[in-house]
Amino acid sequence: MKRKWVVLFLCLFCSTVALADITQWMADMSSHNAGVKVEDGMTFEGNSKIKMIIHRITIGRYNNKNDADKLFSKRAFETYNKGIHCGAYHVAYPSSDAKNQAQGYIRAIRELYIPGQKIVLSIDWENTCVKWNYDEKGKKKSCAQEGTVPPSFVVDFAKEVERLTGKKVIIYTGSYILKEFRKYFNSTPAVVSELQKYPLWIARYQGKSAYSFPTEEEIYPWYDWTFWQFAGGEGKGPTKRISPRIKDFPIDTNFFNGSREEIDKFVSEYAWTVN
Repeated sequence: MKRKWVVLFLCLFCSTVALADITQWMADMSSHNAGVKVEDGMTFEGNSKIKMIIHRITIGRYNNKNDADKLFSKRAFETYNKGIHCGAYHVAYPSSDAKNQAQGYIRAIRELYIPGQKIVLSIDWENTCVKWNYDEKGKKKSCAQEGTVPPSFVVDFAKEVERLTGKKVIIYTGSYILKEFRKYFNSTPAVVSELQKYPLWIARYQGKSAYSFPTEEEIYPWYDWTFWQFAGGEGKGPTKRISPRIKDFPIDTNFFNGSREEIDKFVSEYAWTVN
């Protein structure tokens, strides 16, 4: 966190209007958020404007449009028409090659984007279900086994995306994932050096106090974060005074580590104009 803002954040946190003046809300979505409609001047409850939506597009391998998130095209169109920054994230799946996943991810964006649209790129690095329990009707009931790609996979994916687009991806992950790989980070400085080249989007819902920002220990091996997902769609998180909902729909809620003006600069640097 930029230290000059910390005191101001803590003093004004109870005022959503003041908070909106000094930081930027971002929402991330997937097909689970079908009820949310993107509108002009849309806000979270609390009157905090939304200026960016990062929507899921792929999980693991992408072969054709049937493998993409069914709502991505709709979200891309909505954000383009409403002047809201758009992003696309890929869920890293442990069972296939990082470069193949990166190539499929970029191909999916090319096939589903709006001509001339700028897309912020991101990889979702967390536990993913690799084996399911099914009910008597053959529908997925619960996860039987989870898997997580190693840090080297994330680096290979990010490098391949950068080779294909000339743009860096944002790395989304949870503080628990970074803790899980702490020993690995300490023994592989070359991988750490590569990871640190990419912006961090950290998921951390519970803190030592109601309004505590992610700590240096929680974001290690990064030194700072770009986005902080502080509340999940079910409405849980340390900042309970600001409801993470759009109208009647719960939504994943995020801080941008900077001012409202800086988000435009960030998008200019990191968004890929799809070709």
